[in-house]
Amino acid sequence: MKIAVTGHRPEGLNESRQSLEKRIANVFLEKEPELVIVGMAAGTDLIAGLAAIKTCFPYWAVIPWSGHERSHYVKGWVSEYETVKHFAQKVIILDESEEYPGPDAFFARNHFMVDNATHLLAYLKPGTNRGGTFECVNYAKKKKVLVRNIYA
Repeated sequence: MKIAVTGHRPEGLNESRQSLEKRIANVFLEKEPELVIVGMAAGTDLIAGLAAIKTCFPYWAVIPWSGHERSHYVKGWVSEYETVKHFAQKVIILDESEEYPGPDAFFARNHFMVDNATHLLAYLKPGTNRGGTFECVNYAKKKKVLVRNIYA
């Protein structure tokens, strides 16, 4: 089983980072994935990376573009970003651009994660009908990847 993780950024979380990390870790311990795939944005992605480290499951860090770490998408989460990147089994950079290449970088990242997974663990607020997490979940359903939403 290969689990990709998608979810809201910090402002979309309805629980503490510690609570979400514990719940994600419990899913990993329950499912025992051979691989976890995280997308490296602040919030759910990096929390999932930290949960993979703490539960000792191998994971890939999928970075949408080279300059992502210095973008506002990581602001306030640099330490977590560096930790998750450092301990990854594999770091995959999908676009070598130093500058933000546009929203297609996020679609490419989400599609890469889903295309390499058997399951998608989502943190998607019910009723959400736009945004990257929503798009990732819909793409997974289209590709017949099993989706589990853990939004509390």
